[in-house]
Amino acid sequence: CRRTGGKVCPVADVGYIAIVVAGFGAYWWRHLRHARARPRRMLRPLFSPDAEVALHVAAHEATVRRQDVTSIHVLYGLLQDETTTEAIATAGGNPDALEDRVLAVLDKPGAGEPAASRGIDPIEDGQRLIGRAASMARYGDRLASCTDLWAYLGESLAAQLVDDAKLD
Repeated sequence: CRRTGGKVCPVADVGYIAIVVAGFGAYWWRHLRHARARPRRMLRPLFSPDAEVALHVAAHEATVRRQDVTSIHVLYGLLQDETTTEAIATAGGNPDALEDRVLAVLDKPGAGEPAASRGIDPIEDGQRLIGRAASMARYGDRLASCTDLWAYLGESLAAQLVDDAKLD
């Protein structure tokens, strides 16, 4: 700076401070904008209407039977969806026979006991199935569908029932 004889100019310090304050202001504005957007995203539905109906049917069936929702209840709910039953029939399966097997398992008292003896908690199994379908769909920025629920049945207690249906 010419006025101070080559020493650091106080005006330059003010400039640096202004740059830092402007950067902080931009960061804060961005933070506020994203903080407002997050709650809206979190409040949107997780499941497509068809998947919501299937999960509602599963929850209703569990409530009527005084059971907790498991993956077998979710499979039952999926079997009430027309698109799912058409896909099973197209794959060479019999959705009515599969539904009969599911109902037979749900009718047994202590239906979750064999799973518990293998170290699998039926309630956690159902929660894991629903949670994985929802989180993977959310990760892809979309709603979870019946297809997502069906895909995660392969890792659940209901997998044996689906395997027994011999779908191609």
